[in-house]
Amino acid sequence: MASRVHRRQKLDRVTNACERCKKRKVKCSGNSPCETCTSRGATCIFQKAEKKVIVSERYLRHLQECYTRTEAAHKERETSCTDNRSSPTTREVASPNIRLNEVVGEGPIMNPLVSSTSFYLRDTIGHYRFCGPSSTWSFSQRVFLMLKAHEPNFLSPELPFHVDGSIWELRWTRTTLDDSSMFEGLPSLNDMLYLLTVVKHHSCEMLFLVDEQEFMPRLHEFYEKGIETAKRNLLWFVQYLLIVALAKGLLAVSKSPGTPPGSPFFERAMSLMPEFVPLQRHPNLAMQVLILTCLYLVLVDMKGAAYSYIGQAIRMCIIEGLHREPPVEIFGSQFGNQCRNIWWTAYILDRQLSAMVGAPTSIQDAEITSSLPILYDNSESAKVLTAHVKLSRVVGDVLGSVYTADIGRRRSFISTIQSVLRDMAGILRDIEDISAMNAHQSLRTVSAVTSNLALTYHQCIVLATRPLFFYFLVGRLKKRGSHCERNRPLVSPQLKPLLETSLQSANFSLRTSTLLHEQSLLESLLPLNLDNIFSSAFIIIVASFIDPLLVPDMPTYVTAASKILDKLVSKGNLAAHSRRLELDLLLQMTQHIAHSEGAGKEDGRNNIRGEAVQWGQEETLRPGYADQLSTEVDAQGMTHMEILNLAEQLDTIGDSAWGDDFEFEYSNIWV
Repeated sequence: MASRVHRRQKLDRVTNACERCKKRKVKCSGNSPCETCTSRGATCIFQKAEKKVIVSERYLRHLQECYTRTEAAHKERETSCTDNRSSPTTREVASPNIRLNEVVGEGPIMNPLVSSTSFYLRDTIGHYRFCGPSSTWSFSQRVFLMLKAHEPNFLSPELPFHVDGSIWELRWTRTTLDDSSMFEGLPSLNDMLYLLTVVKHHSCEMLFLVDEQEFMPRLHEFYEKGIETAKRNLLWFVQYLLIVALAKGLLAVSKSPGTPPGSPFFERAMSLMPEFVPLQRHPNLAMQVLILTCLYLVLVDMKGAAYSYIGQAIRMCIIEGLHREPPVEIFGSQFGNQCRNIWWTAYILDRQLSAMVGAPTSIQDAEITSSLPILYDNSESAKVLTAHVKLSRVVGDVLGSVYTADIGRRRSFISTIQSVLRDMAGILRDIEDISAMNAHQSLRTVSAVTSNLALTYHQCIVLATRPLFFYFLVGRLKKRGSHCERNRPLVSPQLKPLLETSLQSANFSLRTSTLLHEQSLLESLLPLNLDNIFSSAFIIIVASFIDPLLVPDMPTYVTAASKILDKLVSKGNLAAHSRRLELDLLLQMTQHIAHSEGAGKEDGRNNIRGEAVQWGQEETLRPGYADQLSTEVDAQGMTHMEILNLAEQLDTIGDSAWGDDFEFEYSNIWV
């Protein structure tokens, strides 16, 4: 009894709890790692407490007076330097009305891509398209908007480019199995087994898409007894059609510009899909069906619709209690594990699609008590799924801190990125362990599983740091028209390592994608990989425009991305064709601006800017580039200790690193 009292008193005196215990609002032992994280097999991270500064009201008034004088001087300087920037037209954008007085005294520097007002672009048919702050598509459109505003005479298509869901068209009407066309052209049993293997292979053991113990008996029964089996198991037959559609979408080449591969089977499945209320009669099977529907929609570049379907899956999981630890004594271990696997798959896709469309996540991690896969399964696939879950948690943390509209939850970029890097250091160690299991030291094998985990890992870093590139892009365009600021360094030495780390992640993503492409493994999780390729290439081009010395070998990476996208286009991937056109336009616009201001003559940079890189040219990678890929990819970019060291270095960065007028410029970009 005395030991319990002593332990309770010890817990009460803990002044610094780990991040996970804070989120879950539970007692933390204060040890590193703490008892709670150790028992759950979770990464235990202790964040250094941020320094709090208390100032008097008199000092605050003094700061406000200084700001008033600074703002007046800033406007006078802009007038004297004849800055000819153009403002976004009201036809193109409904800009957020962000004013500095909303954030004066708040302290943390805010994200220029986030505001309390929705940001819209009107497409060519008059529809307003919401630009989610974390969306890669939204980021690209805002960059183009800024470039067009500063180079209005450059001929380019009208914004927005390549709107989500506009590449292909899917149509279906409600029907029943009495329609004999539902069974036309179905694959044979052997072909179906192959298609099922394709879906499993392309998920790289990172997603739980089909419970084979339930699916396979009905599959054999279907091929033995025919239509009657489908009529007795309608939802199973819908799942069957979705598997065929997804496999053909991954394998086949589109024969028609308006018809994506696998769409006939997908449209049949959707025409038979029960409404939401009937779906709840078979919840676990319904969740698997909704997950497959989501993946096919991502495959055909309909991410908004995919986000809606995975949202239905998540809500059905919550209704059924799958986000909580299942009572094994009631359901048994087999059914309990199925519930956990379905939950974590829906969780992963919800986090990834939330980032892709720029929407908030559906549930907070503090509400989840379901065990990680590694705690109830010792297989390699469970370790991979666990690493994928941890990466998705980081994505959710980034969305909830960097991209949130809640000022009370938003932190400075430095503290946010520190937290993200510390979380990711532990995950990188897990990826390194998985990589070691998948390859022998004497064999130079390429693992699609490890590569896709690494791609997701590095895209988390790009997602967290991407707003910084936007800010420096704005600064770069301002310097172009302001002769008074030409000699002022754009990126401070304190922040340069952070930008270089983000660029290193983007470069790693392109190198890994190139290696997967050469090994015919790129199609694994292709919808997500395509977004990674585009995001990485886009950031590299933007960074090269900001400062060519940040990416001295930019043409090499542009060429690598070009070859990957061209190969996908040759297979009928129209989404890849759209991404290629956007990258081509970005390259042309940045090169046009650089040449028009004579940037090629500065600092000996003409070798970087002097020769335009065009997608249509027959370019080759530099000698030895392909041979170098495997060595670089094996290193996973940076080690987990290097990531931790970078997070510690950020403690030394003060407000001066951002420049004197950072907060003013950062908060008024869209005004």
